[in-house]
Amino acid sequence: MLTSYDDVTGARTELSYATVDNWAAKTANLLAEEFDVRPGATVALDLDGHWTTVPVTLACWKLGAAVAAHPTSGSDAAGSNADLVCCHETRAGHHTTGPVVVTGDGFAAEPLSPVHERDGLLLLGEHVHGFADDYDDPDVTGETPALAGDSAPVTHTALVRCAGVWQELLGDAPRVGLAAPLDHPRAFDLLAGVIAAGGSLVAVRSRTAPSYSDRWTTERATAIAGPAGTVPQDGQEPPVITFDAVDAPA
Repeated sequence: MLTSYDDVTGARTELSYATVDNWAAKTANLLAEEFDVRPGATVALDLDGHWTTVPVTLACWKLGAAVAAHPTSGSDAAGSNADLVCCHETRAGHHTTGPVVVTGDGFAAEPLSPVHERDGLLLLGEHVHGFADDYDDPDVTGETPALAGDSAPVTHTALVRCAGVWQELLGDAPRVGLAAPLDHPRAFDLLAGVIAAGGSLVAVRSRTAPSYSDRWTTERATAIAGPAGTVPQDGQEPPVITFDAVDAPA
């Protein structure tokens, strides 16, 4: 389902649908039991494009919590309107108040460097494995918020509708190269489209402008998706679908 190249650490992580769902279910149970996250809550993600963005996003959707994409960097205001912040270890110091879940780059998403412990902070990799492997909340419906929109939340119904448009453009079982960070605001509805199409996603985490073309060739991508101008479109193989080709869910 997900192949992530991490140019920061040099790691390549490959996760099946079953593994991602296992991570998502465990994370959903952790968020519900440790932080009382329920349908209608908002969870801000500040995960630095790390692969954990995908299972944490799916955990929020299982819970019926709206994902607040790409919060403002540099201050604790990033999570000021959220019930919970999930952040990467490199961003933990920016969130000094409120409940925070920290992921890392180490084995099983544990931080590689010490993270200053405080009340309301929890390290995902140290706790998540003790939670149940399945999660099913009957309170989540089509009208439950899935994304925190600019003016109003985006419901699961709207997200699924947008995913259907992506599915038509991508085709069956696509292998999609993501020419943007995993926590880009439009990466979430693309993720839903890839899942709807029974496909897989190839992502790159980088601190500089990454070179994508070799990855798309190596991973046999059938399509590339990203912001306009990120990847040249003229004569590009595989074909490029820009984010603005699909209306954002609203």
